[in-house]
Amino acid sequence: MSEGNFICKFCHKTLLSERNLIRHQNQTKKCLKIQKDVGKNISLSIPSTFLCKYCSKNCSSENRLVQHLFSCKIHLRFQLSEKEKDNQKLKEENQKLREEVVRFTERSG
Repeated sequence: MSEGNFICKFCHKTLLSERNLIRHQNQTKKCLKIQKDVGKNISLSIPSTFLCKYCSKNCSSENRLVQHLFSCKIHLRFQLSEKEKDNQKLKEENQKLREEVVRFTERSG
C-alpha cells in the first residue's frame, strides 16, 4: 500500500483519502451489504471526534463540525438554556447584594 492510500476493511477497495474511505463505507451499497452481513456497525468507521454531541450528526472534519455547531438547533437551544440559567443566577446574586446593601445602610444610618 503506498502512502495516502486507504483500504476498506470490509470490501478491500483502495481509496485515496480517509474522507473518501468514510464516505465509501457509509454510502456504497456493496460495502454496506458486506457490513450488514458481518454485523458491523456502520458508524464505527466515522471518527467520533467529528460527531455532534447534540444531534449526532456526522461531520467529515473538525472544521465542518465547528461550522455545523453554529446552525445546530439542539446546540443553540442548549446554549440558550445555559445562558438563561446563568442569567437567573446573576439575578439572584444581584438581589442578595441589594439586600446586603440595604442592611448595611440601615446599620450605618
